Amino acid sequence: NWQWESDAKALELRAFYRQCILLRRDHSVLTDGEFEFIQSLDGVLLYRRFDQDSQLYCAINLSPQQKSIKETPDELYFTEGKARVGKKGLVLGAYAICVYR
Repeated sequence: NWQWESDAKALELRAFYRQCILLRRDHSVLTDGEFEFIQSLDGVLLYRRFDQDSQLYCAINLSPQQKSIKETPDELYFTEGKARVGKKGLVLGAYAICVYR
């Protein structure tokens, strides 16, 4: 579709990629840091990127149900979908993504 400027889905996808690019630009640990998977709930992919100076976590809900993680983030840097900090940790809506510290 060469008319992407009038295509709502294309504009939404472009905005998503712009946010991802800015996040990587602002946090070098996402490109240069070590990578570690963290055991989590079924249906949730959880990993961290870290170096000697900083670390960030990425949680991805791969399921159509809301999931809660016991992690309590200090700060949310990026969310796609419904993600929030609840009383018992991070709450991810269906298929939500969250990058946090």
